[in-house]
Amino acid sequence: MYIIHPRPEKGLQFERCELDTPCGAIVSRWILRGREFKVSVLVPRGIQCTLVLPDGTSRELGS
Repeated sequence: MYIIHPRPEKGLQFERCELDTPCGAIVSRWILRGREFKVSVLVPRGIQCTLVLPDGTSRELGS
């Protein structure tokens, strides 16, 4: 199980991360504009991961 937990910090407005797995790459991107936070995650088939948002809420992703 993989965990994605973006943590925006002062001065950091966006991030893109990629992690190679046996089934392909997990790609995470987020952007912070003022108080608006947007995140996207691409998860390859066969991989399960958990997305934990900065407010602590989480959701399961993958197939």
